[in-house]
Amino acid sequence: MRYTYTDAILALRPGSAFTIKDDLWETLQWFDSDIQPPTEAEVAAQRDQLQAAWDSTHYQRQRAMDYPSIGEQLDALYRAGAFPQDMADQIAAVKARYPKP
Repeated sequence: MRYTYTDAILALRPGSAFTIKDDLWETLQWFDSDIQPPTEAEVAAQRDQLQAAWDSTHYQRQRAMDYPSIGEQLDALYRAGAFPQDMADQIAAVKARYPKP
């Protein structure tokens, strides 16, 4: 993902009304008289900050694609007997109520 001026402006001034074409600062039109527009330096810094935060969590997105689903993980824990007894009893009750055909 690549963050744009639009993303940065929305992060800095949520709910503001503006347009910007092709991510070019020169095309910014500010329509919100109640909110002061940010400076180009503020927007560039915010865009860099958003990008750095996104880039720093790349490993999380990579891992998420390879992990088994939460359902599969929880089922494995249940089958291994790793749940507290009250949770195991609740799961067993649901499985008994809706048996597998």
